[in-house]
Amino acid sequence: MTSFIALQTDLTEERERDADSRRTAEWFEGAAASSPDALYILTAMRDGADRIADFRFAYANRRGGELMRSNAEYLVGRPMREMLPLSRVDALMEQCREVMATGISQVEEFEVVEYPAEMRWLRHQIVPLSDGVAITSSSITARKLVELAMAQREKMLQSFLGNCPGMAWICDDRGNTIAAN
Repeated sequence: MTSFIALQTDLTEERERDADSRRTAEWFEGAAASSPDALYILTAMRDGADRIADFRFAYANRRGGELMRSNAEYLVGRPMREMLPLSRVDALMEQCREVMATGISQVEEFEVVEYPAEMRWLRHQIVPLSDGVAITSSSITARKLVELAMAQREKMLQSFLGNCPGMAWICDDRGNTIAAN
């Protein structure tokens, strides 16, 4: 051997970046696992003309699996169309496409008629990502049932006042008239 070449690379910065990445991933997993809301990360699936044909689940937390009436591991890798209740597929696909096109988040409250009564009403927020969306979703069924019951009572009260042949009024505890016919 007549010569020797030695190459040396300082890996300190690379190791620090790897440690930072692992720490960030750990923080994300901890936050997602402890969240009372469902969290889904979806990537766009494009057709031959580069149009969004569907979205694929890249991530779902435990609560996400529960709200989809599945488990999180089963969702990952599956197309959104395959996993959503039929009543929600077209609306959610359009919302996700719009969020990606405009870059503007959307919030919606809606009923999923296929779901059991105790989790029928949901609220979600769709946020744009580089080639997909993140969706947080939570059950608002308890609040919605109270709102619907209050609206029904208000309707009954208005019907009573409107159909009462004599004078009728309702006062608060100070004697102020709240409603009258």
